[in-house]
Amino acid sequence: MRASIHELRLTNRVTITLVFNLEEDTWIIVHKEGKGTIRDSLDTGSCLKERTHHHFWINSRDYEMVIDPSEEDDTWETFSFFDVKKQMYIENASGNISEETK
Repeated sequence: MRASIHELRLTNRVTITLVFNLEEDTWIIVHKEGKGTIRDSLDTGSCLKERTHHHFWINSRDYEMVIDPSEEDDTWETFSFFDVKKQMYIENASGNISEETK
C-alpha cells in the first residue's frame, strides 16, 4: 500500500496518527489513547472541491480536518486541523498528503 502517514499532536493529551491511503483515496485517523478510529474517502475526479472539512470529536474536543487541493484542483495536496472551540488552526498539525511514507 502506498501511504502518507503523519503523527500529530492536537493537544497535550490528544495525539493521533493520520494515514492517507494513496492507492484507494481514503484516510483514517487513529486516536491511540481513546482507542478510536475515524475514516472516510477523499473525493476524486469531478467530485474534487476547493476545500473539504471533516468534522470529528475526540473525547469532548471538537475538531475539523481541512483538506485542500492543488492550485489546478486536480489532486488533494495538503491538510490541516482546526480547533472548533478555539476557532483557530492547530500549529504543527498540518502537512502534505502526497508525501509517500516508506
